[in-house]
Amino acid sequence: MSVGRHGHSRDARAADEEQLSQSYSPRRWGFWDQYGGPATVLGTVDVRDGVLRPGRHPCPPSVKELFAPLLSLAARDIVSFADLETAGQAALGVPCPAEREWLTDVLTATRGGGTHAQGDWEASDRTRRATLRILGRAIDLHGHEGDGYQETLRSAVAFGGEATTDPVLEAIPETAGWRGVLLRHYSVGAWRRLWAALVAGVGSKDGEADRSAEELRDWLAQKAPGANVPPTSPTAAG
Repeated sequence: MSVGRHGHSRDARAADEEQLSQSYSPRRWGFWDQYGGPATVLGTVDVRDGVLRPGRHPCPPSVKELFAPLLSLAARDIVSFADLETAGQAALGVPCPAEREWLTDVLTATRGGGTHAQGDWEASDRTRRATLRILGRAIDLHGHEGDGYQETLRSAVAFGGEATTDPVLEAIPETAGWRGVLLRHYSVGAWRRLWAALVAGVGSKDGEADRSAEELRDWLAQKAPGANVPPTSPTAAG
């Protein structure tokens, strides 16, 4: 009996590993590690006792109906193309008004077509709503400047005085926090770009020798803006 149990365990592990090797994801929980965090923060999903449960913002019946054909196929090992086409309404890129309306309400912390009642939402929901309001105002002020929304957000919030002079941005408490985050991100990126340029400058022009400390000092001085930093007096520092 003992040998049989161990043999059965080995066979079960082998079969399990073979099934995982043929799966879309090699992990037992699929891509939950990537999707689980955002879904939990949004409140669409909760994890209790290691099991996925509906969150504080569960799917409405219309969304459940939308995904029902697709979820019914997920239990099968083999799915034909004909059966797969029956679940096409839930495919990526297919307009789904029911899902769009529900997620719009969740993302913007609103109900009933745009009404926000603060008591109906938690702090993370209100922060998300405020962030979207800040981004919307940044687009309103600056359009689609630069390479993407991050640059648009920086133009309105991180640089200049609009964070405190624009009546909409100034009235949103989270604006100051986002200004700090964006400036921090920009500062870290600046140091990385400077370091990359410095590393690229190591070595002589002909590539046969390293540059001296004096050469690197002169290179850094040439890249720095022409300005003086006033010394800090002991009194001011205290």
